[in-house]
Amino acid sequence: MNPDSTSAETSGSSTTDLPPLEPRAYLIVLVATLSTAAYAFMWNSVTVALPHMMGEFAATTDQITWVMISYIVGSATATASVGWFTGRFGRRRVFLVAIAGFALSQLGCGMATTLEGEVLWRLLQGVCGAPLVPLGQVLAVNAMPGRHTQATSLWAIGFIAANVISPTLAGYLIEANGWPWIFYASIPVTLACLLAAWFFVPDSEHGAKHMDWFGFFTLIIGLAVLQLMLARGERLDWFESTEIMIELLIAGILLYLFAVHTRYAARPFIARELFLNWNFMLGL
Repeated sequence: MNPDSTSAETSGSSTTDLPPLEPRAYLIVLVATLSTAAYAFMWNSVTVALPHMMGEFAATTDQITWVMISYIVGSATATASVGWFTGRFGRRRVFLVAIAGFALSQLGCGMATTLEGEVLWRLLQGVCGAPLVPLGQVLAVNAMPGRHTQATSLWAIGFIAANVISPTLAGYLIEANGWPWIFYASIPVTLACLLAAWFFVPDSEHGAKHMDWFGFFTLIIGLAVLQLMLARGERLDWFESTEIMIELLIAGILLYLFAVHTRYAARPFIARELFLNWNFMLGL
């Protein structure tokens, strides 16, 4: 989140002293909340559908887990690059592309007829869906200046509610219509968010931004390999597996290179000043 995009809220200020919000602000918060909720719903609901997918694709337990692994790896990869893409192309444009790609991936996941196709669509879904979380929160906060706590609370309610109801709702959809409907059911919501975002979400300042490509690639590849290791470790008996040892070695080397590079680079991918912020470190 850019410091200049949100004004600091003093502890002694009161929301009663602020001017009333326009309906546009509440619409932006609603769009941000619903789009983030759609991502959260996909994260949890697919777990319920995995046994049904096993039968559909004639897959083993180890093979079907790639439906979740690809989503996690895609999300980890995209999350690391949201800041640069936003600064380079603008918050509105990145948000619209993410929602459009997420809607397309929902359709593709539901229509997939092979396990390989499902895994590829889920990878795209993770890549497109992950930016909706940080961008959704930023859009909600910026839409309600001086009311950061209220905006964050409204956004978080939708995000948490989607996580809570998704297993139950997914189970109902699967029993009534089949597993593809966990993807089809949220397409109207996603398309509505896309249409509303096109008209109501404002753009932000953007331009050519420096990119630390070495830091970027060592971080996202290291995280992706680490996620893969953690996802497959239990099934492969952890360090008794050659695959797990290779993934640990690759992730360790890449993340070590990223840490050293971040320490000494003139303009690292992640600013070193962040680690001097106690709120940030406490959150970590």
